[in-house]
Amino acid sequence: MANSVNYHVLESEMDSMLHDTDDATLKEETHSHSIGMRKTPMKSIIIMVLSIVLVLLILVVIGVLSVTYLNCQDEKPKIIVVLVDGLRWDLYNVSMSALKSVAENGVRAESMVPTFPSLSSPNMYSIATGLFSESHGVVHNLVFDVENKTQSHSFEEGLTVDYWWDQPGVEPLWITARRAGFKTGTIMYPGGSVSIKEMRPNKNVFYSFNATMKDGVDIAIEWLIDDDLDLVFLYNTSLDDTLHQYGVNSPQADAVVKEMDDGLGYLLQKLENHTLANSVNVIVVSDHGHHNITEVVPLFGRGVNRDDFEFYLEVYGPMTLLQPKEEKMDDVYETLKKIEHFHVYKKEEIPKDLHYRNNERIPSMLILGDLGTVLNVGLNSSSTVRSTHGWNSSYMEMHSVFYAQGPAFKEGFMSKSFTNVDVYPLMCKILGVTPRPNNGTLDIVQNMLTT
Repeated sequence: MANSVNYHVLESEMDSMLHDTDDATLKEETHSHSIGMRKTPMKSIIIMVLSIVLVLLILVVIGVLSVTYLNCQDEKPKIIVVLVDGLRWDLYNVSMSALKSVAENGVRAESMVPTFPSLSSPNMYSIATGLFSESHGVVHNLVFDVENKTQSHSFEEGLTVDYWWDQPGVEPLWITARRAGFKTGTIMYPGGSVSIKEMRPNKNVFYSFNATMKDGVDIAIEWLIDDDLDLVFLYNTSLDDTLHQYGVNSPQADAVVKEMDDGLGYLLQKLENHTLANSVNVIVVSDHGHHNITEVVPLFGRGVNRDDFEFYLEVYGPMTLLQPKEEKMDDVYETLKKIEHFHVYKKEEIPKDLHYRNNERIPSMLILGDLGTVLNVGLNSSSTVRSTHGWNSSYMEMHSVFYAQGPAFKEGFMSKSFTNVDVYPLMCKILGVTPRPNNGTLDIVQNMLTT
């Protein structure tokens, strides 16, 4: 019994010890498990929150990239064409820091060859249409009608004559681009203030003699930002006007060259300030150069008289157009051929490289002076013009400029000289617009583009 009791006691003690151990272990395990239970949900929550945040961030990034991609896909290319009337290819040896910057950050041509005649309206329309004068029909700065014996007497008068600009098969880029869904505008640019094929640019500012380059820039920037225009032609006449009055390399003309450069710098800074510099292609061109007048020759009183003509274009310049009376044709021709420093052509004799034969507006005779020599045709008063243009476009003094920068153009690239009709297919390529029939050649200028 004792043994039995002792065993029982021992068993009970053992049980008690085991129970105590189990309880302690259990309590410890329970405590440990309880702590674990308290820790695990907190970790899970943190991990879950971080995972959600990470997923949301990824979705946001994907969304932003998608929107950016779509915006880039949908964003239309933009062009602003700045035409500085009379800026010669050599810049008249005046330093132009803003234009130099464009060349360094973009492209330039050695020179740009005007179409004939090297006058403003014909060449500005050639740039806008890609057509030679004989093809677009704006054959002179002055509007004239041989049959009705009428003519305008100033550049400005012709800017509102619709029929002079609106010819069959002729369409400036601001109309073609608008048809393709782009928004376009012209600032004092010839042809932009008239109806072409019953259309006009979305925005237009008529010609103003007193407008500064900065005035035009402010309007252009406003249109790009507020009206989301895609194509703007900006024209300024200040340099040409000053050159006519004071001559090449005069202090007055050199000062205006600087003023034009300041205006261009103002444009570049405005584009930068409004984060447009990387999206807008800036093209800086001119219509012709300038050269000082060395000799003035009156047409009449040299064996020909007013009565010998059905029509003559009254001008003070390097070239004029004549319609002699039929019975006087040969006599007038032979007489005018004797005038030194001038070349006389019957219409069919006009050199093919002038591209100035095949238009009904051109009358039966052209007289053209050598460089520096001008005609006074029918004007009674003497002129104070000291420098001009209109001579054969092959003279380097008549060559103009081409500079450009923007996302479509290479950087620091110099092109060989080309004719200004090549600018039109270049602009069409940038915009993605199908060009109208034109005389330009894209292959000549495409090497300036990035793609």
